[in-house]
Amino acid sequence: MWEDSWPLQLSTAAERQRNPERLKETRPGERCLIATAELLEKGEGDWQIHRLASPCYRTPGSASQPLLKLEENMKHLRDEITKNEKLQTKEDQTLKEWQEKVKYRRERILVEFEKMGLFLAEEEKRLLQALKKEEDETAEKLQENKALLDQQSHSLETLLLELEDKNEHSALQMLQDMKDPLVSLKMQYPEAIPTVLKTVCRVPGQIEMLKSFLEDVVPDAETAYPHLLLYESRQRCYLSSPALEGSLRTQDRFLAYPCVVGQKTFSSGRHYWEVGMNLTGDALWALGVCRDNVSRRDRVPKSPENGFWVVQLSKGKKYLPSVAASPPFTLTEPPSHVGIFLDYEAGDVSFYSVSDGSHLHTYSQAAFSGPLQPFFCLGAPKSGQMVISTVTVWVKG
Repeated sequence: MWEDSWPLQLSTAAERQRNPERLKETRPGERCLIATAELLEKGEGDWQIHRLASPCYRTPGSASQPLLKLEENMKHLRDEITKNEKLQTKEDQTLKEWQEKVKYRRERILVEFEKMGLFLAEEEKRLLQALKKEEDETAEKLQENKALLDQQSHSLETLLLELEDKNEHSALQMLQDMKDPLVSLKMQYPEAIPTVLKTVCRVPGQIEMLKSFLEDVVPDAETAYPHLLLYESRQRCYLSSPALEGSLRTQDRFLAYPCVVGQKTFSSGRHYWEVGMNLTGDALWALGVCRDNVSRRDRVPKSPENGFWVVQLSKGKKYLPSVAASPPFTLTEPPSHVGIFLDYEAGDVSFYSVSDGSHLHTYSQAAFSGPLQPFFCLGAPKSGQMVISTVTVWVKG
């Protein structure tokens, strides 16, 4: 029956008249949160509920726990509503603050990049002006030397014509003119003007930008020249040792030069890695990238035609830059730390000095014809060490 679920036992008017002693008013100060209901019978099973503003009545023995529980639940719900409203207000405020932060950060990104763009434009203008000044000053000196040599060439040709004319005269006439025409000849040979550019290509922040493409390049010991030693500093062990006779037959190992390639192969994307160098003697080193199928047993020029895009690092007088038809770009004063950036889709391989951020050289072509690997080649024994990631490489000797 639904009456059993009502939180307070209800009584009809007739029942109150028959049993007035069973009904008692609630204790003083205790107010009912619901109105009593008078049930009027209007037929079998047909009841009508009238809510009255009269005090609650309960029969002796009826429990007060359901009413207390109801009050507690209602209080809890009101507290939760209040708490939820406060959280809603807080979240609204947090959302507004978050949107303001994003708006400010977006504005700062735009402004800072605009400032950086202006700064780079000014730096570009400054470098181009410095290059133009250097070009004009050197060109002026070269033009002066050329003008001097042109004047001397004209004087020499004139004097030669005079001597040829006298040579056609008789011996008597030659004896009469005993003046030596070469006495007054004074030649001037201008000093050679250095043509090494002093203006460097350096874009502020470029190295930091390139490091977003940083790769952990590690040399592959299985491809190392037989007497090339590789020491891993983290593991504190050698990755290779002088090869045995049987291992020389592998097609992956370099036999013509003390070279090694990286473990990774690149067929797409942008990649950057750095190499440290400590050249202690006469040396001619090389580093860059090569195709994964270059000749490793024959001595071939390290040129793009043969699958090598490298810069040579020359130190000392023993090794001079190559005079071959297409020699690799050679640095006679190599930096101690070189960064290599490969943009496969663009067909570019660029080299940078990590210490000052200056650009050293770039190979550009339409496209690469196959997978590329980082390439490292050392010089003679005792010429120094090359540091690739956590691996130190040198030639045993």
